[in-house]
Parts: sequence; C-alpha cells; structure tokens
Amino acid sequence: MAKKAVLLELLAETVRREQEFIDGLSDAQRAAIGEADNWSAKDLVAHCAYWKKRRVAEIPKVLAGGTPEVIDDFDHENELIFKAHRDMSWDEIIALSHDASHEIVAQVQQMSEQDLERPWQDDRLIWRTIVGNGYSHTMVHLAEHYQNEGDMAKAAELTALLGQPLAELDDSPSWQGTVKYNAACGLSLLGKKEAAIKELGEAFKMTPALIEWSKQDPDLEPLREEEAFQALYQ
Repeated sequence: MAKKAVLLELLAETVRREQEFIDGLSDAQRAAIGEADNWSAKDLVAHCAYWKKRRVAEIPKVLAGGTPEVIDDFDHENELIFKAHRDMSWDEIIALSHDASHEIVAQVQQMSEQDLERPWQDDRLIWRTIVGNGYSHTMVHLAEHYQNEGDMAKAAELTALLGQPLAELDDSPSWQGTVKYNAACGLSLLGKKEAAIKELGEAFKMTPALIEWSKQDPDLEPLREEEAFQALYQ
C-alpha cells in the first residue's frame, strides 16, 4: 500500500482514539484545570492539537525549499504551549482539536507520494514527521493518561499501536529502529522499564541517529536512573 493511504488510515485511527478518550471523560475531568507538571485532559488535547497544527503550517514551507524551525528546548516550548491554552474553555479546545485533525488530513490528501518523500530535517522525511506529530505523539500521550488513571489495559492497547501499524510503512533499518524507539517511549511511560530498555537498545543499533535525541526525550525520564539504561550510552 502507498504511504499516503497508510498515513490517512493512521490519522483516521488517531481521530477515533481521541474521540474515544473525549467521550470517556467525566464532567469533572473535562472541567479540571491542570498544572505544568500535571496536565488535565484539556491540556493533553490542546497539546496534541498544537503540534499537529504547527507541522501543518510548516509543511508548505518545507515543500517550497525552506526549513522548519529548530527547537532547542522542548520542555520550555511545551511549557509555553501549556500556558497559552490553559485558560481556554473546553469547547474552545475541542474546536481546536477538530480543526487540527481536519487540517492534517487535508494536508496529506493534497500531497503526492513524492511530496511525502521530501526531506524534512536531520535526515528525516516529511512522511515521518506527519506520523510523529499526527499519530505517534497523540497515542503516547493518551496511553500515558490511561496509565495515570489506572486503566492499564487501555494504556497497553494504545502502546501496541506504536508497533506493527507503523512498522508496515517502511522496511528500512532506520524506520524500523524508529518504530522500536516509539514503542520504548510508550513502555517507559507505562513503567515497563525492562521492556523499554530492551526496545531502546535495539532501536539504537538500527537507528544510531536517535541516540542524541534520547538524551533529552521526556518520555524516557522514568528510565534515566536505571543502570541498564545508562549502559546503553557506554
């Protein structure tokens, strides 16, 4: 199957999972006001929507020969995103989310297979960025939310979606390593440290370019004190 068709299926799955998440929230959860280090459901939805919109805005620039903005400190960037959306109403956030989902699907629909294979930055291609911000990013955050709520079955279900569905996109070692890395992030957030470190070790062998990013990736924070994790860098 062509990448464009697979991407559209993945984006549709993201919409279904986000709607399932929203429908399952209580009135109290929808009304909750979060903190920078303890997001509410509204903060999570806003965060995922923001990154979809940001990538949609950057793709035409990249296709025209430009380069996307380089972010040096994701923690700081995410704090700014949190503050910018914190006081928005639930209805405003839902509208933002719906717009973001519509925009990223519309963007992919109008792109050719050749467009999707154009370079992004750091040896990544545009299609990988779409997968990252349009699908994997949301799945990881939803899985983390379910884990925090004690719904480990649902968290595991979403973490599994970071594996085989993505592996089918590209059989190159670079991409297969990226898939394993994403799976490691999900396992890390679920507290499955041994499994996460195993996936991470395999990911580093297949895609060494991930090593540098992993040193600042917040999804891997639960692993940093583990000797086995530290040994990956030795």
